[in-house]
Amino acid sequence: EPGDPAMAAERRVQAALAATGTARPMIEAICIRASALQAAERDLGLRRREGKRLLRTGLVALAAHYRIG
Repeated sequence: EPGDPAMAAERRVQAALAATGTARPMIEAICIRASALQAAERDLGLRRREGKRLLRTGLVALAAHYRIG
């Protein structure tokens, strides 16, 4: 239903996550599931420090999406 606040919130969350592009899995792991960086890297099959780079990229994308920073 178009006027449903929960559905509108879900659309906003999905739009923000989509804005993170290829960094989305790392953003979801860290920001939504509260995983530790090393655990997220391991779970996503990333090399050490690759997760940090992806996290930074995703956070920059989120800041641009929300027009902050």
